[in-house]
Amino acid sequence: PHTVTGTSSGFGRSMTEHTLNQGDIVVAILRKPQVLSDLAARYPADKLLVLKVDVTKQEDIDEAFACTLFLTSLWMKNTRKCW
Repeated sequence: PHTVTGTSSGFGRSMTEHTLNQGDIVVAILRKPQVLSDLAARYPADKLLVLKVDVTKQEDIDEAFACTLFLTSLWMKNTRKCW
């Protein structure tokens, strides 16, 4: 999965849309998840995970990192790819 921060607008939003259009998995990190409701409606949960993260809160950062790490391990196991 690709982790993209600041996905509510600008470069982060563009990278999220581009990555999803390429068929890849995105973990989208932003403060207001409702901003991505249009993308969440178009892409299944196994392609787009939207995480509410306040980067001023270490707990939010730790949870997002743990979630992304877990998803990456599942993806690698299911696709049997090695990096």
